[in-house]
Amino acid sequence: MGQARSRLNFPVHFNPAGANDFSLWANDGSGQRILSTPYQSQQSQRRDISIPTFRDDFSYQRGTHNFQMGGTFKPINALSNEVLDLNEMTMGLGGNLFGLDDSVRPGDINRRFGVGPAEWDTSLAFTVGRFGVVQQNLNYNLAQQPTPQDTGNIRKWRYYETELYAQDTWRVRNDLTLTYGLRYQFYSVPYETQGYEANPNIGVDAFFQSRVAAAALGISGNNTFPSSHIARLGRSITGLASTGAIGRISRRV
Repeated sequence: MGQARSRLNFPVHFNPAGANDFSLWANDGSGQRILSTPYQSQQSQRRDISIPTFRDDFSYQRGTHNFQMGGTFKPINALSNEVLDLNEMTMGLGGNLFGLDDSVRPGDINRRFGVGPAEWDTSLAFTVGRFGVVQQNLNYNLAQQPTPQDTGNIRKWRYYETELYAQDTWRVRNDLTLTYGLRYQFYSVPYETQGYEANPNIGVDAFFQSRVAAAALGISGNNTFPSSHIARLGRSITGLASTGAIGRISRRV
């Protein structure tokens, strides 16, 4: 019995702006900034994966046979949290304003190549503290209610790995040994234990057949077969399992 654990954490220690992430500081109206933001990105993430391992092996010797059996079981837990539920802030120009007019510009501004007005407009809009764009990112709980910002979306995953085997090593004679047995493996599909999981309820064949039929009729847009149908489930019921027989013949000369 033992346990392996993997922990990764990428936190943001300096967070004076709270849930506000100033992605564009002094925007010039075209998505470029003339000054670097004084705040680092507030996006963060962490992962914690715990892998307990239970293993046991049994061996029995009888005559020229050596019987062995055993197995391994791993109930794996994985927790992840990614903080992206922030307010993306653009300071300066942006939104529905990409430049100012001559009423707020100096009369003797250098208009060569348009550089002077562009720099003036960018600097003035930023200096007066204009918010060009505020984009809010939200996470929702199972009741479709928004969760507090800057807390991230916590996901708790669960899956299992099971391996069993049984074999016999038979010494037929001094120069001939047979080894044969069976081995079983089952790796379950990871599922989200809190219910934050979407599973398609339409098979791949039905999906593509409907899409092909719509294409043949020239149907596109919102009238086509939906691109996805989802149903919230707490657990997947499919998995990966394999059973096989193993054998080996060795002859000693």
